[in-house]
Amino acid sequence: MIAVALMGIASAKVVKGSIKVNGYQSKDQIEKAAKNVKGVKKASYSEKTKKIDIRYNDEQTSPEKIRTAVLKVDKKAAQAKNTQKAAPCKKVSSSTKKIAPKRK
Repeated sequence: MIAVALMGIASAKVVKGSIKVNGYQSKDQIEKAAKNVKGVKKASYSEKTKKIDIRYNDEQTSPEKIRTAVLKVDKKAAQAKNTQKAAPCKKVSSSTKKIAPKRK
């Protein structure tokens, strides 16, 4: 009977999975965000596939929690890239000359 009770306690397992992300941040920042989630044992980001391969304790966290943590960091980078100001356009005067077509 004691063995059965211990088996119930030890049912937590490390699960493998992968999560697709935007990839606006660096590899180190994305992996760090994933590893900061309680229960994540390993996180490895591939810039080529834009996926994080993860190993996590299924009783402490879930893929949704990990993805949310990573996207918080990744989304901030996306917003920063989108809000950067473009270089100002040069003014074009309205008195431009018409250019005649070239003769052959």
